[in-house]
Amino acid sequence: MPRDQYDSEEEYQQAIVDELEILDYYQEKNVFWVPKAGRWSNIRDAAALPIGSIIWLDEQGADVKLRSVSWLIDNALDEIEKANPKLKGILNRIGQYQLDNDKLLDLINTFSDTSFTKPEYNGEKLSLHSKDILGHVYEYFLGQFALAEGKQGGQYYTPKSIVTLIVEMLQP
Repeated sequence: MPRDQYDSEEEYQQAIVDELEILDYYQEKNVFWVPKAGRWSNIRDAAALPIGSIIWLDEQGADVKLRSVSWLIDNALDEIEKANPKLKGILNRIGQYQLDNDKLLDLINTFSDTSFTKPEYNGEKLSLHSKDILGHVYEYFLGQFALAEGKQGGQYYTPKSIVTLIVEMLQP
């Protein structure tokens, strides 16, 4: 998509956005598609609205109102599973935990304010040698869960260092 085919930069940028919405490109590369209802920016923006606010129109053109933040997240997960049949039944729903809207909104805002591409701690830039910062965060919390659960937690989590050691031992 050469830039010179477009009359303006705005038109070119819109063409890029439109092209990124073509589901076939993602399926062709075997990449999971995240529909608009499941995208972080949409979750973040809708979660900040008062309960009962209209957040989108359904297929029939009827208003869909925000019921709760947990409903919003569960709906996003439903939409992701619908768009990606391989994920059917994989993504856990949070509505069952009856979490307070304010706590979920605080969590969403904290993640939204966090830079995963240019991480800082106490005002200093961190030099992390990984592009998977969120993966490290997940691994950290999984490890904390395992520690909190004692020996029983180990059945759910094996520290990365142990996995790496085992893999290295098994290599010829």
